[in-house]
Amino acid sequence: MKKNPDLSEDQQAQEADEADKADPRHKRGRFPIPRGKAVNLDRVPDRGCPETPGLSELVGIRGISGIKLFVRNEPDEVDDQPDFDVDGGPAIDLYDEDEIRRKLGIKPSAECLAGSDVLGEQARSTNASEALAEWDAKLRDILDDPRGPRRQLIVADDPLLDRLSSLHAECPGFAQVIDLILRAAHLSQATGSPLRLPAMLLAGPAGIGKTHFARRLAGALGVPMEFICGDLLSDRGTITGLNTSWRAAKAGRVAAALLDSTIASPLFVIDEVDKVSPIHIHENPLAFLHTVLEAENAQKFCDEYLSFSLRADHCFWILTANETESLLPSILDRLLVLTIKPPDQVAMAVIARNIYRDANARQANWFSPEPSEEFIAVLVRHNPRKASRIMDYAMGFAAADGRRDLSPEDAAAAAALLEGHESARRKAGFLAP
Repeated sequence: MKKNPDLSEDQQAQEADEADKADPRHKRGRFPIPRGKAVNLDRVPDRGCPETPGLSELVGIRGISGIKLFVRNEPDEVDDQPDFDVDGGPAIDLYDEDEIRRKLGIKPSAECLAGSDVLGEQARSTNASEALAEWDAKLRDILDDPRGPRRQLIVADDPLLDRLSSLHAECPGFAQVIDLILRAAHLSQATGSPLRLPAMLLAGPAGIGKTHFARRLAGALGVPMEFICGDLLSDRGTITGLNTSWRAAKAGRVAAALLDSTIASPLFVIDEVDKVSPIHIHENPLAFLHTVLEAENAQKFCDEYLSFSLRADHCFWILTANETESLLPSILDRLLVLTIKPPDQVAMAVIARNIYRDANARQANWFSPEPSEEFIAVLVRHNPRKASRIMDYAMGFAAADGRRDLSPEDAAAAAALLEGHESARRKAGFLAP
């Protein structure tokens, strides 16, 4: 703003304050002073600044002529009660647009981007200015999103309850988990409140269908699923984002899923969490769980790249593991640990038929609508993962013979092939030399 030489210093300061208040980037909130109010340092007495009660921190320099600092107050407590949109559905603001505007107004200089010790010895960004420009563009894209910060919450209804109930037939070995989720859904429907699910760890032997169940659950809930392989999770940056001081810095999986979705409740699945292997011995890639699994902390989840708070307290979390001994007690304490037992023969027969239908659908339903009892009798000797693999090879054997019905011999030959036995027939369709 250009100074008017005809005005006194106090009048010029008053005129500058009024101009700041009129700036649309600096909205008034429930604060003692407007956010982003400019304060002339030469007018601030040594004992403090009585005209700005509640002053908590200085957050950046503004202006060329004269010395002015932006100041802001401590943010309000996050209100965890959802509002209701015009259509009657509960919704929350995923982020505070004013906070993003403040970040853009006080973004750090390129010189400040070097030297942040975030992930040990990983390569740092070779072009700090370019990294800063990308960060700036990302935040502006978020502000320009026509959806704004508003995201819908999930409230259970009859169709959702029906889809959840159908999981009993699809995943009979997970009755305990399904019943728990159904009770939460009935509570949501009865009260009209958002669906809340405890963060769960499904522990059990390999190959019994834990991952399959998690995928089916996402479909039943009607929410997007973010699938994370535990054996590929080597540092927290994958989940919580990488600071702009790092090469290939970007937002983490949590922030990306929330920002891309139209709802505030994506389902995060960390598969085989017991196989997580950190890059650095002093870093635990699962440490972020201490934040996202506590509702109060998750309300103010901060992605290290974006550097502003997001509401992650309505996300759903399911972890799978073969054993729990390798997990920190502080993480286990935040999870509902459910032990999944291998299915018995009756349950396995149901699972085998579901596997057949899914495999047949992938082959344009070329095979008979239902498998024979003799074929199923061979599959029930194996766990769901191996039965699924046997199915694909057995279909190859049948197709090579021009048959639409799968025989017990097809299943036995496929099982032998997987086990490396010489008895496996070599004419298995696409497997033939």
